[in-house]
Amino acid sequence: QQFNVLAFASSATAWQQGVVDVNTANIASAVSFVTNMSPGGSTAMLKGLQLAFDDPNCIGVYLLTDGEPNTSIDGIISAAKAWAGSDKSVNTIAFIAGASDPVAAQNMQRLAAAANGIYRVITG
Repeated sequence: QQFNVLAFASSATAWQQGVVDVNTANIASAVSFVTNMSPGGSTAMLKGLQLAFDDPNCIGVYLLTDGEPNTSIDGIISAAKAWAGSDKSVNTIAFIAGASDPVAAQNMQRLAAAANGIYRVITG
């Protein structure tokens, strides 16, 4: 098994250049990367997804987001669908809090459906 962690706000960054083996050292390093992340800026969702799509060894994406991208959701869905084809997937987990726009959750549901993925929502 392999994994990577990608972060996106105003820009996108990868923890590693590509997917790496699952082992104790890599998990600890990834946890440190995530622990040091901080929210801010916009939601450059397409930039984050493009980092994953550019890795030839990536076969699946788990997208955790508030679901409100700074670019067209239709463009994001189109790119994800083209990348996924019939053998890859983009799974979405939408974090919806308070008075969040219900369209955000719908967008994440549409994205997962178009890219062979599973949609989940976490509310609070």
